[in-house]
Amino acid sequence: MKKTKIIVPALGMLLLSTAASVTGTVAWFAVNTSVSVTGLKVQAKVEGGIVIAPYSMTGSSGGASITDATFAAPADNAFGNTCAMAMANAVSLLPTSTSNASNWWHNTSDSVNSHVGTGGYEALTLQKDGKHYQLNNTTYESDGQYFLYSQYKVKSTNADTFSLYVSGISVSADTNTAYLNKSVRVAVKVGGAAAVFFAPKYAADDATVLKWYVSGETPSNATVVKGTAMNTDTEPSPQVAANTINLAGLDMGIWIFYEGEDENCKTINANDNTVDALTVDVTFSTSLPAAPQNP
Repeated sequence: MKKTKIIVPALGMLLLSTAASVTGTVAWFAVNTSVSVTGLKVQAKVEGGIVIAPYSMTGSSGGASITDATFAAPADNAFGNTCAMAMANAVSLLPTSTSNASNWWHNTSDSVNSHVGTGGYEALTLQKDGKHYQLNNTTYESDGQYFLYSQYKVKSTNADTFSLYVSGISVSADTNTAYLNKSVRVAVKVGGAAAVFFAPKYAADDATVLKWYVSGETPSNATVVKGTAMNTDTEPSPQVAANTINLAGLDMGIWIFYEGEDENCKTINANDNTVDALTVDVTFSTSLPAAPQNP
């Protein structure tokens, strides 16, 4: 019952606020002057920082075969220190489970008050826009949406290279289904690095053991960063790219989904389907915020 269709977020806007806190902003220029025997040379030097821009997506389509979603790279003049994914309508998401943002799984429960899967785990064939297609008399049919995916490019504004961290995640409009919302996960993958997972509705010091399903195994302990404010005490480190953000830029993917193996992902927590329409904000930085000091 738990994993029948739960009407979930209007994840109405995914706002990526990119902050280059080490090197200042990208809005102004510093003047670099040098003197030589040929005269005075003045050149504007761009301050170091990082900027971001979204890819534009054309959704997948079904039929005799699948046409996967496509993403068009942003233009050079599209980059800035923030970007938003605007959505006109709510998105209905089905619970799923993944340990790598590549292999996705689904199960069902036999009780509205249990998150434990009682059927066999189903491997999902998912397109980039999070839709599951099944072969039925040679026709692929949509079986629902399991995650909200968006793609971006992040680059530096000068020849320096940067590491990239998730410095904060906020989830707003959290009013009706607070327990269900704890199963919300955010996965971030930059370039060829492994995806890093976040559980923003759990307190950073929450002792709950979070799980995910791995193929051929029972649910396994998950490596997930808890909390909304990342700091040096957070394990694992919320670093999502190590010293690789440069002028050329790297692609970054963000997935938002409901983790079916979370103990709070069950039908009774859907509050009679009056599920919150959530907004998720993710902030990135080139440095990790300092750990809070004990008084």
